[in-house]
Amino acid sequence: LSPLLRAASLAANHAIVKAVEGEQDVHVVDLGGANPRQWIELLRLLAAHPGGAPSSLRLTIVSDHAFFLTCATEVLTAEATRLHVPLVLNPVRAHIDNFSPTVIASLGVQRGPALVLSSTLQLHRLIADATIVRHAEREHETMTRADALLHVLRDLSPKLLVLTEQEADHNDGGEGRGGLWDRVNSAFDYYAVLFNDLEVSHVPRESLDRAVVERLHLRDEIVDIVARDGAARRERHEKMLRWVPRMAAAGFQPAAVTMDGFKETMRLANRLSDGDRQKPLYRVTAVKGCFFVHSC
Repeated sequence: LSPLLRAASLAANHAIVKAVEGEQDVHVVDLGGANPRQWIELLRLLAAHPGGAPSSLRLTIVSDHAFFLTCATEVLTAEATRLHVPLVLNPVRAHIDNFSPTVIASLGVQRGPALVLSSTLQLHRLIADATIVRHAEREHETMTRADALLHVLRDLSPKLLVLTEQEADHNDGGEGRGGLWDRVNSAFDYYAVLFNDLEVSHVPRESLDRAVVERLHLRDEIVDIVARDGAARRERHEKMLRWVPRMAAAGFQPAAVTMDGFKETMRLANRLSDGDRQKPLYRVTAVKGCFFVHSC
């Protein structure tokens, strides 16, 4: 429902298509958080690509909701059949909070296929937890579970990792110890924009989908940011300024922003603004491999 996420997923899909260009064996792993609509659009982009879709496409989707996995499998299988795109789906029942070596193994990553990883509004949940990473030939390190997982993902040798996160500071500048009113003010400013986006998205207020987003997902996030502390506080959103060095420390390098992806995301932002170029609702910028989708 979020226009911001619609624009972000479009930019992500164009980056994925560019990364696997010319590859005939492709494996995309959704680590959680993405809407199946994103992968439907990816199938359409691959099918319409001048070189055609890969001869082998595997899509792994991680979720802790069995019903979601069942529905996603059904709609994606139907769309792949309609588009004549060879697709193998690998649903994995798990949640990023509980990732383990067993879960990583169940992703089915193998040498050979071009690997793309995608994480949508997930990785920040691991910032609160510290873990010890053991090395055979140097001293052990203590780091957040988010950083540790980034190292594990880098060791899988992906062609691309698409990380979508909230451009917000709900982790008190990385310290995680802000006062109550600081948290309230920060949450109010950020979530007021999100609720306004739902209002201008033309989704009726009585819509069940909108009610689920507003009264479950967003409400729970606000409660977490304002009222919880320590390891119980999971919604530790950080700005891209902090994610870039995290990813660099794990061995990732910025990917080039594709002009097709940038232009298409700009067009979508314009459509979502009802074509009003004087007072646009959304703005898209790209800096050193990072896409920013802003609400004006």
